[in-house]
Amino acid sequence: MGNPQASAGHSVEWQGAYVTAAPEDPAQSQLVSQLARPIGASQTREQAQRVDALRTLFSRLDPSTSYRLYDRLDSSDDSLGQLFHLTLHHTTRASLMNILNATRHGHDRGIGPVSRGTNDPKVVPPPPRPVPPPGPVPRPQQPKPVVVPKPPKPVIPPPPPPPWSTWPPGPPQTPTVSPPPGHGSGVLDYLYDQLTRSGRAAAMLGGLMLILPGEAVAAAIAAATAVFGEGGTFARAGEVAAKEMLKWTLKQSGLPWDPFDVNEIRKNFPGIDLMSLIRPLQVKIFGIGAKASKFEVAMRIVNAMESLYGGKPWTKLPMTTARALLDARAVINQHGAWPIRWPANPTVDQLQVLIRDTAFGVPNDLVVEVRGALGKKLAENAKFRELFPELRLGSLVDPRTLSRADQGRWAERVSNFLLTHVVGVGVTTDQLRTMAAAAQQLAQP
Repeated sequence: MGNPQASAGHSVEWQGAYVTAAPEDPAQSQLVSQLARPIGASQTREQAQRVDALRTLFSRLDPSTSYRLYDRLDSSDDSLGQLFHLTLHHTTRASLMNILNATRHGHDRGIGPVSRGTNDPKVVPPPPRPVPPPGPVPRPQQPKPVVVPKPPKPVIPPPPPPPWSTWPPGPPQTPTVSPPPGHGSGVLDYLYDQLTRSGRAAAMLGGLMLILPGEAVAAAIAAATAVFGEGGTFARAGEVAAKEMLKWTLKQSGLPWDPFDVNEIRKNFPGIDLMSLIRPLQVKIFGIGAKASKFEVAMRIVNAMESLYGGKPWTKLPMTTARALLDARAVINQHGAWPIRWPANPTVDQLQVLIRDTAFGVPNDLVVEVRGALGKKLAENAKFRELFPELRLGSLVDPRTLSRADQGRWAERVSNFLLTHVVGVGVTTDQLRTMAAAAQQLAQP
């Protein structure tokens, strides 16, 4: 079951615990993802990285989350606890449970995530301060005035040179733009080289390079420049830039994402942009080329999600996507990007259901709007809601008629669904628009 590379060496008992682990919140989902990493007994460096990631995760949990996770991991009847037990060494488990125990008790006492507090009998309280002897009360000394030095005058950098200042003198010449590389160490050198050819593009990207990682921006600009070189549109350039930023963001998460771009197999791959061990992803960017309200863009994205998930029966996108994935399965497996929870040899009908796990990457400034619009559609459209087992209430049930307790439980399931199905790509719409504009400048002859 799942990717052979990820499940190799795992027992049937482990696989059963993994399938039924049922994480209840993002923290538990991160734990399951770490436990599912395909790490062998000889991969000590990867094992240490996983332990460090789990220690960091456990030490930063809030009280209710840490209490619930501790109870699940401490229970031999809980599938998540079984998966925890079957994956990690007993010494590692004990160390992580101690951190989690200290975290939940530390939060109780309001002294931080990992402190044990003064109620611990092993901690010796500090001795009381001595009481001064009776006598005249000394007069408080007047504090000396503090002289605040004047701040230095800000240094204003000179404006970037005009584009023609770097060209050799003489008859007019046509600047050339070298083909952008794909990925690797050369992509950052490419960006700096091309910016020296266009002062306007350098001015556009100056602010972005201060707040965003240079390597990621370079890859995004290279991909967007290639789009214009092929005669593509401004909106398409923004979309590929967003995809590169999302790939970089996922790789920095410490989880086994390592996304593979399926458009390398087939240009304009239907329904899916990226595949990983965890899930497929689709990047949806609207409003880059033309100003549109966030509500309008959010509704367009949710309509695209509804089409891929099968909420619009008259569209052929689920079937087309499933067949394309089936045809590309061998190549995706070679890149280690077939989702671990998916069967190794699924049918087309199974894939049409499995692709409902696809997460949509959207600009950071639209995450809240898209999640809100999707949540509203799930609450109002019973047929659409019933497509997802974790959200089913019955096609004739109105969520507003549930008891307050049942409404709370269902709302929590919807929140978890929205968190995992709508993610930020790492940049805002305005930043993507700036990247596309700079790439357009670089691509001009």
